[in-house]
Amino acid sequence: MKFIQLSKHKETTPYDMIMQFGCGPNFVLNRSKRFKSMIKEQGEKFWFRFWLLFCLKPGCHDLTSVSMSLRMQELWPEMTYYVYLCIHEIFLQDSLDQVTKYCLNEVIKPMLTISADSKINTELRLKTASVDKIQDVVIKSVSMAFGAALCEIFFKWLEADEVDKNTDDYWTIPEEYLDPKFKPSLLEEFLVAEWKNKLSVLLGVEEDRIPWLKRLMASGNSNQPQLQMNKNGCRHDSLDFICQMSDFMNRNRNRKKYELRNVDELPYAKSANASLNMTPRSKDKLKNQKLKNFEKNVTTSTTAKTKVKECAYCWSAEDSAKKFKKCKRCVDEKWSEPRYYCNQNCQIADWKELHHEEHLQFRTKNGLKANSSSSDNAKERKEKNNLYFQEKLAIFIKLSTNKRLRFVNTKVPNFKSSSVKTMRFIPLGKESPKVADCYVWSVKKFGCGGNFVLNRKDKFERMIKDQIHFANKKGIECDICSMAIDLHKQFLEVSEKERIQFSISVVKRILTPRKQFSSSNRCNSPLL
Repeated sequence: MKFIQLSKHKETTPYDMIMQFGCGPNFVLNRSKRFKSMIKEQGEKFWFRFWLLFCLKPGCHDLTSVSMSLRMQELWPEMTYYVYLCIHEIFLQDSLDQVTKYCLNEVIKPMLTISADSKINTELRLKTASVDKIQDVVIKSVSMAFGAALCEIFFKWLEADEVDKNTDDYWTIPEEYLDPKFKPSLLEEFLVAEWKNKLSVLLGVEEDRIPWLKRLMASGNSNQPQLQMNKNGCRHDSLDFICQMSDFMNRNRNRKKYELRNVDELPYAKSANASLNMTPRSKDKLKNQKLKNFEKNVTTSTTAKTKVKECAYCWSAEDSAKKFKKCKRCVDEKWSEPRYYCNQNCQIADWKELHHEEHLQFRTKNGLKANSSSSDNAKERKEKNNLYFQEKLAIFIKLSTNKRLRFVNTKVPNFKSSSVKTMRFIPLGKESPKVADCYVWSVKKFGCGGNFVLNRKDKFERMIKDQIHFANKKGIECDICSMAIDLHKQFLEVSEKERIQFSISVVKRILTPRKQFSSSNRCNSPLL
């Protein structure tokens, strides 16, 4: 076996190690044979200690964050223990081939897959939420943390020196296990029931030095603790917590996967396995390797066999349900192997990181000029936009005369509130059929958006009351005032997502030409 120091009190996490040295999931998958050799050579005692330290310090900030942990312990105290014991059953008790397949296919490969964002409305999600869902989220997060720990230990193993199998210098038992006041949790009870007298050997300490182990062995507690998940006792607040925690952990997991992808190796299985002691590539080396591979691809003939289309950024394979799109510039420049992308986000990200440089090198190598048509189109669009905003600015200046600041004293006939004596004159823009555009411009110019209104709730209500009679005087339909009141109400009483949806619907209503209503069809506002 090789000497790899195992310590619970290390400052960096496995994730930090991967970000620094680029030893991500592809780094391991490219050396699958060496990974299998590591699993075999290190032995049962080493892997038990590795698993135990992972359970005590998983290195996953999502699982160890205070707010989540307290709530998890309150609702489902046995959830994380259940996941750790599932890993124990496969990782420490199965055959070598099964352990290798589990680590590579079920732990490390999923680190390359981006989870889909949830787009279901809140009410439906609360109805379908269950403990099974939170269990699935925790399993995915723990699996990713365990995969990062395996990537780190494999990177260290490649550079480590050979030592005697019987040495324990790489291991120090957790200090709390030697504390006489230590109270064993479900994890320790499981270890005693599973390993019995062999546990002290695995921990590397005599049984007399571990008080809690001595007590459990003396009590004859050899039965494994039963983990019972209460799946029917979920309250509404716990279901809401399930949805929030699921979104939180999915977002963090996807963010980490994107970051790992930027520093990880490319999936070159053959070349990597041929060079067993190859060191991980830095980001600059990785970019050079991509460029070399690109030059190799563009010079190959078109007689190659048809391959499965893969996204050039995330490497996901095309299937019958989802068709990939080609890079338009690759088609225009007649590349022999154009780049394919599963979605627009991958295409934009790859363009910024590498694909733009690929096209520059391709044009330089083949003596092609820069794409002038795209720059000309961009200039035309910019000029049109400037003219468009100049027209809107002229309309806005015309409407924003001194009348906008002038107060109009008027009586308020048949109005319930006698405190309202004055109102402000605001032109409603009948001079322009597209006056909504200049209102949008003024919001951008002066920053008077949604939060500006919500922070001045009292003044907004006063404006609605003050301007009602002016709407009647000018013959403007009352449903406009009702819509404003309804808009204000919905902005304050609904979720952020519903606010956005309602805002879009209101904008569409404003931009759509409206028919004139008769006085009998007007809405009866409670303020009239």
